[in-house]
Amino acid sequence: MKGIKSLLYGLTAMATLAGFTACQDDIDAPKTDVSQAATWEPNTTILEFKNAFWKTDDYGYCEQIPARPDGSHYIIHGTVISSDEGGNIYKALYIRDETSALTLSINAYNLWLLNRVGQDVVIDLTGMYCGRYSGLMQLGFPQWSASANKNTCTFMAIDFYENHRQLNGLPVPSNAEPVKGPSFSDLNANVADDDFLKKWQGQLVRFKNVSFPAADGKTTLCDNYQTEISAEQNKVLQDANGDQIIVRTSGYSDFWNKILPMGSGNVVGILGFYRSGPGSKIETSAWQLMLLSEEDLMIPKGEETSPWTVDEAIEMETAGSTPIGWVEGYIVGTVKGQVETVTSSEDIEWDATATLDNTVVIGATPETTDINSCLVMSLKQGTAIREYVALANHPENFQKKLSVRGTLDKYMGTFGVVGNEGTASEFRLEGVDVPGGDTPVTPPAKGDGTAENP
Repeated sequence: MKGIKSLLYGLTAMATLAGFTACQDDIDAPKTDVSQAATWEPNTTILEFKNAFWKTDDYGYCEQIPARPDGSHYIIHGTVISSDEGGNIYKALYIRDETSALTLSINAYNLWLLNRVGQDVVIDLTGMYCGRYSGLMQLGFPQWSASANKNTCTFMAIDFYENHRQLNGLPVPSNAEPVKGPSFSDLNANVADDDFLKKWQGQLVRFKNVSFPAADGKTTLCDNYQTEISAEQNKVLQDANGDQIIVRTSGYSDFWNKILPMGSGNVVGILGFYRSGPGSKIETSAWQLMLLSEEDLMIPKGEETSPWTVDEAIEMETAGSTPIGWVEGYIVGTVKGQVETVTSSEDIEWDATATLDNTVVIGATPETTDINSCLVMSLKQGTAIREYVALANHPENFQKKLSVRGTLDKYMGTFGVVGNEGTASEFRLEGVDVPGGDTPVTPPAKGDGTAENP
């Protein structure tokens, strides 16, 4: 079955052209309605469902889901965290709730059109089928395996899925943000740990500070266009400790020929899993990271288009790192007058009324009022950043998103950003067009220490 699934893995892109170009003018238009609301009430979490139907020593089975002991149906809900639009996810949908993620194997292409990323779905599981396919738990449909002498999981019909699913409200993409993934060491050490597998299989994750050992400026994610199942689809991803997993890319995806980026950065994808049985060899191929789009690949953090979050900046400063780059957060206050060293949250004015215009406090969220979750930065006198950003001048900026470029380092005794000269090209303020803001940042020329050239 794995061979069949992988052989057909990327036909999504072909089906998009053949099946939708002629009959739909705008395939990007969401097929949702503001009035849609699920009428079924979830009564089971995804993790509770997995616990009820997980078989530890059986890596390949498929069985029908009965009613609960009290006669009611098993009903779950989840947020869609995957998209097959890019062609790298094949006949599958991934959802998650607050406890775990779940794989749905569905015999259809272009599932993203009716199951948008961030869409909440409610699923009546009773009467559906679940099991494990090569160790991966999923919803699917039974198919008899002569070699195993039992039913194993294959794709369910799209109508069967839709008869058991209700859409609930409109998609909220921010609800489908990737979560921090476990270490590669933990992934590879826990390929037989039931609780670990239930938690991480099918989850959308982000890995930080990882790299491709094969990156040479020429090697691509997949070696050949529309390649069948082969090692050409796999590329090793390595973390800072030297531990590895594979990134699996279909030759049918629209980014199969993306050149592997050099250096280190962040990678986002769905955690797939393939292991034939509890006695099979444990190797890095058990976990398979699947990208959803080219944008998920090695986005360099600290660039203007991909700034560090306040939490990431604080994490780096705590570790003693002082990188230069862009960081983004929210304007939440100003350092009080007469304060020279910030020692507590009491030293900050946490509102729009500012006594002075010489500092800005950047919080992790618009509601942050804890100095330990903030960065403090000086607003230099006579500069564009003081003119446009300072709350004393613009109280309407309170809780607006602010992105600044500088060195992540302590300032006034707390977490901060230094080295920002205040030019229009060194900051971006939500909803405000600053003249000269498109001018690239040019490092200042170094002087010789004289009065004429300090």
